[in-house]
Amino acid sequence: QQPDALIDFRLTASFLEVYGEDIHDLLDEDRKSLPLREDSNGEVIVVGLRNTTVTSDVEAMNILNTGTMNRTTASTLMNRTSSRSHAVFI
Repeated sequence: QQPDALIDFRLTASFLEVYGEDIHDLLDEDRKSLPLREDSNGEVIVVGLRNTTVTSDVEAMNILNTGTMNRTTASTLMNRTSSRSHAVFI
């Protein structure tokens, strides 16, 4: 038997796209290009990237679906709706 334990945590999600030389927040309707910076601890951050609180698996999937629908697409010789970008779900 394990003793009762209280675990308090907060889960957030971000979803960004790297398209060419630009980084975009896939959860932001404005889709402005966001800058990369190094903070005082030497960690690389994306300035202006939205962190959305997630309280359930359904909410996480909705965030993932919303961001996926906002990805940049363009046609290629092999595929009419190629993503042409890299997406990172954090």
